[in-house]
Amino acid sequence: MSNQISQGNRVEVNTNYVKHSFFVNERGATLRLNLSFSVPNWMMLLVWDPHNHLRGQYLKVNEENIELFLSPDGSECSYSIVPGEMTIGQWEIEIFSSVDQYSLQVEVELGQHVVHSEHKHGWVKAINQKDSFFRLNNYHYQKVVNKEAGWYKGDFHTHTTISDGKLTPLQGMNQAKLQNLDFFVATDHNVVPTNWVQDDVLVIPGVEITATKGHYNALGINRWLDWRPTCSDGGMESEEGMNRLLRETKDAQGVRSINHPMLKPWDWQFQKTELTEIDVVEIWNDPTYQDNAQATEDALTLWDELLLDGYHIYGIGGSDSHMLPTESYQEGGAPSLIGDPATYVYVEQLTAESVLEALGRGEIYVSRGPELDIEIEDENGPVKLGSTCTGTQLHYKIICRNVTERSKVNWIVNGEVVESKQMADNCIIEETFHLDSSYSYVRAEIRKEDGELLAFTNPIFKGTKEQNLSNWGELLQKAGK
Repeated sequence: MSNQISQGNRVEVNTNYVKHSFFVNERGATLRLNLSFSVPNWMMLLVWDPHNHLRGQYLKVNEENIELFLSPDGSECSYSIVPGEMTIGQWEIEIFSSVDQYSLQVEVELGQHVVHSEHKHGWVKAINQKDSFFRLNNYHYQKVVNKEAGWYKGDFHTHTTISDGKLTPLQGMNQAKLQNLDFFVATDHNVVPTNWVQDDVLVIPGVEITATKGHYNALGINRWLDWRPTCSDGGMESEEGMNRLLRETKDAQGVRSINHPMLKPWDWQFQKTELTEIDVVEIWNDPTYQDNAQATEDALTLWDELLLDGYHIYGIGGSDSHMLPTESYQEGGAPSLIGDPATYVYVEQLTAESVLEALGRGEIYVSRGPELDIEIEDENGPVKLGSTCTGTQLHYKIICRNVTERSKVNWIVNGEVVESKQMADNCIIEETFHLDSSYSYVRAEIRKEDGELLAFTNPIFKGTKEQNLSNWGELLQKAGK
């Protein structure tokens, strides 16, 4: 059938937030929503059914028309649509825009769905009638993708056409395979995906909560997070709301990552963010972007201040990929690719659950080329990256592959470079540290001769320390940033 439901004439809107209602008066297989806007801008849509269940999310930039498809079983849904019955009654669309003035016209069509070619796995099985916000109740966190123990290569910060990226989820999956990734986290802006292309690469659900004063990734979450600035606490645009979102991310089994914390104008500016509500920091963000070399060095300085203060907050990387693999930020520059840099995690077998657990314990290194096998022990036995050793003598053995000529490893103890050694491809680096103080940490960086960063490991700790810093503002002040 094709029952056209007209939702009024074109309306001029003079606010960056508006609600638009439409009525569904008969059942149908799918919902198709078309919306056009005349001024290119950042526009976020949320679609709510008559029972106040969130059924659709959409974010677009610089596009004149958008389309959403909703089907009862989810097999043909858009990547950000919650499947289920097209409930008869009044539906609502919330629209958040980055400009004050735009025009809109909404048309709703009930009819036969469009068949998509991708073979997708639905992550939402059914709506819980008690919850307004959907849960990923059909995502299998414990599904084994690879049974072998070892280091797995991944990316914790990626974008697709679900928000402002240029690759579709299918194209992103194919590019991830070309980059030899074992996994990546889907972190589109303010959109939690409800399904994904089914293929060999492990895809973990996530979202980049994207506010005007900073971005953070909620990695591995099992439900939608209410980031709306219209919340009573101001949502993601207020200090109170952001602290609430960080707490709720943990409740949703997510790992909280502060993204590109020193890259202006997207640096983290929430002064009252509680440091105890941060799990990891994205130290290294897309190295092909011209300002990120300095931002990464600043993030390393900030990270050392956290570690010196006794925090076990781990460092990761993220490509923040937005572009086509043929595009660069600078003419003649390197392409911006998913998996650059890559974050390697050590797991006993590859599952979404094991990757997230590895983040939680800091068994991680980040690299833009070098591949490392890391063996560490003290006098009491083996020690893993991110852990606290029990002895006083810490012996590192690192087997390095794919190392650029004339590179070096810098050993960093308590924020200071204490030893630097030249490296070669397929080399073995060994070093022993005597940790006599009550609290200390050791980490390593691999750099080119000119200082360009190639890789870094997470630290090994000895002892514990009472923390003095409590929030992000105090951390910036201590680091002189």
